[in-house]
Amino acid sequence: GYDWIDLAAMDRRNIAVSILPDYSTQTVAEHTWGIILTMSRRLHLSDRVAAGDLPGHISLRGWELSGKTLGIIGLGRIGKAVARIAAAFSMNVVYHDRQDLKSDLGSACSFKEILSSADVVVLSCSCDRGAAPVIDSSAVEEMKQGAYLVNPARPALADNDAVLKAVRGKRLAGYAVDERVYTRAQLAGVEPGRILQTAHTAWYSNEAIERGTQCWSDNLVAMAQGRPVNLARGK
Repeated sequence: GYDWIDLAAMDRRNIAVSILPDYSTQTVAEHTWGIILTMSRRLHLSDRVAAGDLPGHISLRGWELSGKTLGIIGLGRIGKAVARIAAAFSMNVVYHDRQDLKSDLGSACSFKEILSSADVVVLSCSCDRGAAPVIDSSAVEEMKQGAYLVNPARPALADNDAVLKAVRGKRLAGYAVDERVYTRAQLAGVEPGRILQTAHTAWYSNEAIERGTQCWSDNLVAMAQGRPVNLARGK
């Protein structure tokens, strides 16, 4: 993602901004499924109960993915990779993309249909600078009762206060986000396991680093030689 780069300033200075669109696609998709499985099988709690960090009366009962509906917001590279993996779990895939993309990986639906029907909603869309959250307080209220929200992209895609309120009130069954957006104090009183925060590691794998380094090097050489590269904007 390059949403934090001032592309207009780069343009004014005639500075090209090259991107690495594919380096972490598979890694982020697998991380997404890692946190979905963690939430559905309550693996994070099971580990803590087994280690004695949590009392044994904490419920470790999970639920199956098979037959559930997975809603994907944003069917780009990562969204498609997430959808492909969903087939292995026999999930019903629905998706919404603002570019109105067509795909045989699932059924295209409106944004509101995704919210009202999906048991698990995955945010895999881009995060525009200064834009309102995709999942705001009204969207939270439209989500299916007991649904899970999974955000491996950007914390700003969700109104995290509204989501926490919905989890605390059991409107949503859980929220997983690839960033630390809540403090321990904010999570006081929330049922253990309902919030899962990973340390911005969705992209972090040996293979992603290797691909990214290679692509970055190839971009530098290509630009020096006047050959086309993946550009965010600029010349």
